[in-house]
Amino acid sequence: MFSAGSHFMELPIAAAQEPAEEPAEALSSAPGLSGPVGLPPDEGARVHDGFYFRSAVGFAVMDERLESKDLAAGGSVEARNRGIASVSDIAIGGTVAPGWVIGGGIFTADLVASTYRASGSSASVPPSELDPGLRNVTLVGPFVDFYPEVRGGFHVRGALGVSTLTPQVFGHPGTQRSEYLALGGGLMLGVGYDWWVADEWSIGVMSQAGARVLVGEDDDGVEWTHVVLTSPGLYVCLTYH
Repeated sequence: MFSAGSHFMELPIAAAQEPAEEPAEALSSAPGLSGPVGLPPDEGARVHDGFYFRSAVGFAVMDERLESKDLAAGGSVEARNRGIASVSDIAIGGTVAPGWVIGGGIFTADLVASTYRASGSSASVPPSELDPGLRNVTLVGPFVDFYPEVRGGFHVRGALGVSTLTPQVFGHPGTQRSEYLALGGGLMLGVGYDWWVADEWSIGVMSQAGARVLVGEDDDGVEWTHVVLTSPGLYVCLTYH
């Protein structure tokens, strides 16, 4: 029997036990799996690596200064030949370090429309085999193309090599009879930007300028010196890299 003044004994309520936390999974040492993502690799899709091929076409201003030694009839010729040229490149090479490409290329300029002006002291115009209205100037030699970011599009390129000048313009039958040839050296410098259109292919634009110094001999044995500059022309480029 319980008395009226008796108290009920309070039983302790067991606290709800929380589940123990599981230990965190150790991060993987392999980036990109379960561990921290590392820097993108320097090789693979849409990376400037491995084999390199570039084809480019465009237009530029060609500026030629030509001068002869003394002619048989006396005097000499000093003149300037200036006009619009179609320009093109074909370059093949390989990546030797991240972003660095070394190879060989052919860089051409065909004068398609020009204005010829001789200086006041010139005795005569150049002989027909030097026809100043038509020109093909070619540079053949090694080149370097550098991409500061291997996944980016900006690049800087330069080339140095042997240069030729001839009035034999490709596809112009009226100039094929000329045998005049001037030889010398030249260089090209350019800057451009490429946009990826596939894993290894890109399309871009480029501005490139060139300088060449050449010497040739006409049919009468007169020596001619040509200094040819091409302005920073506008190129459209297709590149596999």
